[in-house]
Amino acid sequence: MKLSYSKAVVFLIFISAVFIKMSDKNFGRQGNYGVVDWDNFGYYLYLPAVFIYDDLKLQDEETIIHIQNKYDLSTSYYQAHRIHNGNRVIQYTSGLAIIYSPAFFVGHFWASLSSKHAVDGFSFPYQFSILIEAFLILFLGLFYLRKFALSFFSEKATILILIVIGFGTNFLQLASINVSSPHIVLFTAYCVALYYTYAWHQNPSNKNILIVATVIALMTLSRPNELLFVIIPIFWIGGVFGSLKEKLRFVLKNPIQIVLAAVPFLIFGVIQPFYWQYISGEWIFDTYVNEGFKLLDPYIIEFLFSFKKGWLLYTPIMAFSFLGFIFFYKKNKALFYPFLVFAVFNIWILSSWDCWWYAGSFSQRAIVQSYPVFILPLGYLLDYEFKNNGLKLFIYALLGLLLFFNLFQTYQFNKGVIDASRMTKAYYFATFFDVTPDDEKKILLEPARDISYIPDHEKLNRFIIYKDSFSEVDSLKRIADSQNNYHEGSLILSSERGSSKSFSFPYSQYCDTTYAYFVARIRYRSEYEAKENPFGIVVETKDSRSGKRYKYVYRGVEHIDWFEKGSWSSMDLVFIPPYLRSKQDSLTFYLYNFGGKPVEIDQFYIELLEPSSTPKINKKQYFNDYHTLKIGDWSKENNLVLDKGYEQIDSTYKFSSTLTISTNELTSSKLKFEFRGLALEKENSEIYAVVEIKKNDGEQIYYKSFKVDSEIAWGKQSFLFSLPSNLSQGGVLKAYLYNARTSPYLIRQLDVEN
Repeated sequence: MKLSYSKAVVFLIFISAVFIKMSDKNFGRQGNYGVVDWDNFGYYLYLPAVFIYDDLKLQDEETIIHIQNKYDLSTSYYQAHRIHNGNRVIQYTSGLAIIYSPAFFVGHFWASLSSKHAVDGFSFPYQFSILIEAFLILFLGLFYLRKFALSFFSEKATILILIVIGFGTNFLQLASINVSSPHIVLFTAYCVALYYTYAWHQNPSNKNILIVATVIALMTLSRPNELLFVIIPIFWIGGVFGSLKEKLRFVLKNPIQIVLAAVPFLIFGVIQPFYWQYISGEWIFDTYVNEGFKLLDPYIIEFLFSFKKGWLLYTPIMAFSFLGFIFFYKKNKALFYPFLVFAVFNIWILSSWDCWWYAGSFSQRAIVQSYPVFILPLGYLLDYEFKNNGLKLFIYALLGLLLFFNLFQTYQFNKGVIDASRMTKAYYFATFFDVTPDDEKKILLEPARDISYIPDHEKLNRFIIYKDSFSEVDSLKRIADSQNNYHEGSLILSSERGSSKSFSFPYSQYCDTTYAYFVARIRYRSEYEAKENPFGIVVETKDSRSGKRYKYVYRGVEHIDWFEKGSWSSMDLVFIPPYLRSKQDSLTFYLYNFGGKPVEIDQFYIELLEPSSTPKINKKQYFNDYHTLKIGDWSKENNLVLDKGYEQIDSTYKFSSTLTISTNELTSSKLKFEFRGLALEKENSEIYAVVEIKKNDGEQIYYKSFKVDSEIAWGKQSFLFSLPSNLSQGGVLKAYLYNARTSPYLIRQLDVEN
């Protein structure tokens, strides 16, 4: 019997995936075998929720969190969301749970017979059974990928196709480390659906159409966007059908085929709506509460080419499949159109997802399942090269180089050199040849946005962007507050008013960089224990186009150790915005009292910490240090102290030297106001940094003030003012310090930057 090298390649890919999985240093650590963790946990959760815990509404949150911690399945319970009625709805649809149900029941039977393993849905018998089924699914996918390729191409071309997909793309990394993921299951589904679509067009039997419909229905129940695949079988022309009219005529004459195609969609199509109705009371329910699609404004460039997670940057060998569409058109025009339409719309939809980088993965994992669609253009390209001896050697050499490149980067990813979600151009090239992680180079990565502290290596400029001491001097309108929520310069949060006034702004209003740090701090006093009356600081990030919140952070008194009932204390929250979908996305800060019992807030301010490497292009700076430097139109110092270069503002001179700028000179809508000063009597000091803008006719169109911290002696204080974006021509901006008390305040330096 003649040896089939294409079969050997199938086994080689399969064995390689098994070997990489088993040799992973994290395999089996803390009872986690990498099959039901992270996102996979959510896809699988239906099974134990129904058949073990009888809690499909997931009301017993403690049990789920205990399971996650016990087996180290994920760092947070993000896979299901609390909704309006108190239930939790699983974020993912149930198709994968149905597919893995045989393995679940085997594992459940095994665990039930054993006194060694917990009958909890996640112990070793369950995970091992799912792992075996996942590898069987993988092998089935490779088997049908080969069969489909051989239906169009020679043994030699099929071997190359298998090698390119198996070793030249991110398929290998996903098929090994994350073999139970929906992407590998769907990869197999694509292979089976494509082969039986081809088979039905050769022999339009009831069996073939039932297989195609069942597979597509399960694909759709696993990930609804996979319904797009129906474009290919519907518009496929070939085999016994020379046109769409012939195919339609055949189907109408054989209505049993319509029934067989519809039944799987009816069976699997009702499962998810019934689940949503049971959990939420709604037949259609958006479970992605923090994410969505931008179908009219996709992230195509980022999806394909970005250093963060560009598909063709990290998997460049797939560029051959795009080139292959040229030869696909020449060789098989009938199939060219449905395959091209699917490829375009598939990439469009995948890049429309708000989290277009698909979190922790090597290259773009969401496109792996559709790789079988790309083997036809790839195969027609390779088939052309076999007939062109002049290009054959060059193409072989280039394919070999790209294969090595992918295997090397797969190794880098598995070793932790290539980061799963924080890659940057600088880090990519700095680690291009590295085989082990270098902690020093990691400062070139995007910031770790899930941390709650400021890294030591960061060099940051600090600016106050919001400050409220809740006094009548800060906001005179509070005198008329009918609800009496302010008392002796403090804000009272209670059951009548549980939240403070929010401070909301577009990210771009204060930040020029792609990231920054924010510190929100309060001074508070409560007569109740922290757990009895929790309250604290809330930050939300909202999408500028949809208005949907996609990041929520809360830090309260119940999370700190130094809370002392009845005493004044301080608490802060360090917030790093998530990877923004747009710089116009907004941040909102506010205080919230979850307990409802009165709490007194004396101070609430927000500090922006901006990277010091921010470019200073087109920036204008104005200085006044009262000694040797004076840049800008500053009014004459009113009261110099002992000729030492200090200006004093007091009951006689309430206003400092004032900078006057024509609005025509302004280069941006941000104005940074820094100074150094000293309060001679700290307790009796009340100083404000003020920026105002007036039209030429004297009408005031902007006024904002920040209260100065009188405890800081000669230390630099910085405030960031966000100016109106549509300033009228010919207006005048003034910046100065104002003394609201009689106690003297000394000023050594004023610095304004725009």
